Amino acid sequence: GKICGTFAMLERGEPTYDKIYDGHWLTGDDGRDYIAIHRVAISVSSRGSGLSGKIIDFAVSFAKEKGRKSLRIDTHRGNAVMRRMLEKNGFEYCGIIYLESGDERIAYEKVLN
Repeated sequence: GKICGTFAMLERGEPTYDKIYDGHWLTGDDGRDYIAIHRVAISVSSRGSGLSGKIIDFAVSFAKEKGRKSLRIDTHRGNAVMRRMLEKNGFEYCGIIYLESGDERIAYEKVLN
């Protein structure tokens, strides 16, 4: 009965993903045929439990149900834990995006089959 983690998904695309630098999206740079994942957080007591993989599995199922081609996500360059988790779960590095504030983020995409 406790909250172990949280995340958000955007069905209608992420405007800051419209332009990507030093790379490209695996499914193409135009269109919004993806689900964006944001704000993944796992409680300290639940880290190492496989919860992040379950979040990704849920997002994959949701995106497929909606007929989307991929999942996209971004993170801070220095967030090594998140970057390892993404790569472990089949995401590939695609390039750099910039938030509306101008802050840099590292962008990843997972193509759905």
